[in-house]
Amino acid sequence: MKVKPGFKSLRAHDVHQGLQAAEIDRSSGLVGEELEATQLVGMAAALATGIKGIDFVDDAVELKKIASQQYDIPTLTFPLVIELLEEADMVRRVERGTGRQITSFYENVHEDFDRVYDGLDDVYQARKPSEIDQALLESVDRLSLGPMPVADLSVDPGIRKRVLLVADAAEAIKVITVDGEDVAYSPYFAYEHPEEMGEVLKKADVEQVRAAFERARKYQGLPVDIDPNADVMTGLIGAGLMAGPHLQDPRGATRMFAMAPYGLPPQLLTYEKSLLDKAMAIVAAVRMGQHWGGVTPVLYPAAILRRLLEPGKWVARHSSTARQYSVLQQLGVVRFDNANRKAMQLIDTPDNRRAVQIAIDLIEHGEAMRAKESKMDLTMPDPTGNYRSPIQSIRPARKKSVTSKRMIGDLVSRAMGWTPSV
Repeated sequence: MKVKPGFKSLRAHDVHQGLQAAEIDRSSGLVGEELEATQLVGMAAALATGIKGIDFVDDAVELKKIASQQYDIPTLTFPLVIELLEEADMVRRVERGTGRQITSFYENVHEDFDRVYDGLDDVYQARKPSEIDQALLESVDRLSLGPMPVADLSVDPGIRKRVLLVADAAEAIKVITVDGEDVAYSPYFAYEHPEEMGEVLKKADVEQVRAAFERARKYQGLPVDIDPNADVMTGLIGAGLMAGPHLQDPRGATRMFAMAPYGLPPQLLTYEKSLLDKAMAIVAAVRMGQHWGGVTPVLYPAAILRRLLEPGKWVARHSSTARQYSVLQQLGVVRFDNANRKAMQLIDTPDNRRAVQIAIDLIEHGEAMRAKESKMDLTMPDPTGNYRSPIQSIRPARKKSVTSKRMIGDLVSRAMGWTPSV
């Protein structure tokens, strides 16, 4: 199976993001032994898309801490990741101090996401990836187009079981039995082909599934906790059939927000997926303020985002600003007023502007009319990393889910065209 240019590192980035929430030892066992190239290049992709547009990183020591907390790049691995980016000509003029510790560098990440991943593909191949390593990325990419029988995967039968084991750990491939046959599917099919998955959900036999899908589409960022059929919604998210990013509320409770983004160009669903993830984080943040804002709730989410796009504008001037929008600061979307942290301002980059515009469209229209990493703000105080992207949210959602495997199997079989639509 031939993977398109740039897709090896794109899928490595996806797998790295999935492993970030896996709560397993990534340095040993099958994952550590067989996925070295995937993990390193995935980390490099995460860091590259994170620093994209910063120009000069004057405190790489602080960046190393942020990378560990926000992108799951171990501090001991950070120098190697920087070396990989040097090799790809994405960072330059790296300054090293005592003990060869990296102190500063200039970023040189291309403005086009596809060029970023294309450049990292060469780095991936230079790492001499293992057979399992390569088979994993190729299988994830193939299944992003739709489910298929496990027996039809272009993977040597001798390593298939191990490939599926590491893929499951990364939430990249799931196997379910449909009519007695093992079928593999990937959550990336739902995220990268939302219109196709939407047709499956709309025509599902279970009325609750259809209704849940329509509610998420009409009200992007729907808080699952307040949905009348929260169990069904959680089940769809846990199966990877609907996006459900998580965010901690001011009291530390994890809230899940159902989203079914439509009207997106293919580029934004694949190469620029990290930009879409940022837009989803923005939607989740304003929905959090809308439903759990306390005495300072967000009454008009789209309006506050439009004001945020005004050059130099400080918005949300109240005592709860830092509490309600801390995730947007952690993701490098906004900065807080240094004086009292009672207002926020957009960090004005092209990516941030696009993300806010997409978020506005999702809130107002249910789809991105204008349309797995955010910019890092090196002045951010102790980021907590309490935002979880859709892929990272599958595992906790599945733990809460009571949706039957039979229902999920029916949806997957419809996606394969095995079951007639009704």
